[in-house]
Amino acid sequence: EAKEPKKAIRTFQLTCKRYPKTGQAARAHAHLQNKYNINVTLGGAEEE
Repeated sequence: EAKEPKKAIRTFQLTCKRYPKTGQAARAHAHLQNKYNINVTLGGAEEE
């Protein structure tokens, strides 16, 4: 993850998109927010 942050970010985003209602998506979402300061939705609501 540390060596290739773009790949890590993409993987976390795909997890959120493909499995929006799982615990893994919740953890990926939190990690994107906390480590990368990226806000993504988990498929429930679209961001404005």
